[in-house]
Amino acid sequence: MKTRAIPALRQPGLTLVEMLVCLALASALALAAIAALLSARAGFSAQDGSARVTENGLYALAAIERAIRQAGYENWGTQGAALVNDASWSPAIVGLDDARLQESRPALETPLRPGINGSDVLALRFFGSGAADGDGDGSMLNCAGAAVAEPSDGDLEAGRGWSIFHVARSSGGEPELRCKYLARSGKSWEGEALATGVESMQVLYGVDTDGDGLPDTYSRAGALPDPATQASGAGSAAGWKEVVTVRIALLVRSPDEGRELPGNRSFDFFGPQYSLAQASADAGVRFSESTQPAGQRKRLRRLFSLTIPLRQRAGKRSATAEAA
Repeated sequence: MKTRAIPALRQPGLTLVEMLVCLALASALALAAIAALLSARAGFSAQDGSARVTENGLYALAAIERAIRQAGYENWGTQGAALVNDASWSPAIVGLDDARLQESRPALETPLRPGINGSDVLALRFFGSGAADGDGDGSMLNCAGAAVAEPSDGDLEAGRGWSIFHVARSSGGEPELRCKYLARSGKSWEGEALATGVESMQVLYGVDTDGDGLPDTYSRAGALPDPATQASGAGSAAGWKEVVTVRIALLVRSPDEGRELPGNRSFDFFGPQYSLAQASADAGVRFSESTQPAGQRKRLRRLFSLTIPLRQRAGKRSATAEAA
């Protein structure tokens, strides 16, 4: 009996048109997946950049606020005698407009101009707390977070602590808020970065002209007596000793690009009216993204501001001390 061979089934192949359609669909799906991934990545980058801007800005403001509230502090000391800010001493707060500092030079000596984006310099002095022959009790800190002890017997004016804030560029070219302070040995000056991405710091000083303890006018540093000699105790500094509040404004940017298109915004540190009236005299109070290099115009930016009262008139003898 003969058997019949069963013919093999043939699998038809794809035509060229069908193959092209499949490739087109696969490409569309791949592109959609890539677009979704890039969008998610951009969203994450923007959120991360915004969070870092907020973190750096709030930390910088907190560090400056703590230092300002210490300005003019009078410590009773370990001997039970008040270490008061004598009226003949230099003021406990001074500043510079549109400048940056050489951190190895003493205090505000030989500042460099112009500042980074017109940034100002803020310098604060205060008494430490704790035995002079130790490291302090940790209640009074300089801007770097190091404890400052009370001055030893001798020149109390020179023995006060320092906290100086200014904006400079890191070794990588990024702007940052820096802290300059007198080393624990009292013989050298040091600097430390506090917050990265701080493009500009602007400062106004609330001056009490009628003696009621409240600010009657806000002035930039350049409108007050020249602090070049005041920080070392020489000359008259009546204007600085009348400062009762400090208004700080910081512009902080993200470390990386966080926007798809270049920004074209303007930031008025103390409001548009102040910028219109004072921009020609107070460099840096208006910041325009359009003037920045193309590679920096896609950064996220945020303006932070705070008005901080001093505990007492910086550099004036307190009523309690005068009565004593």
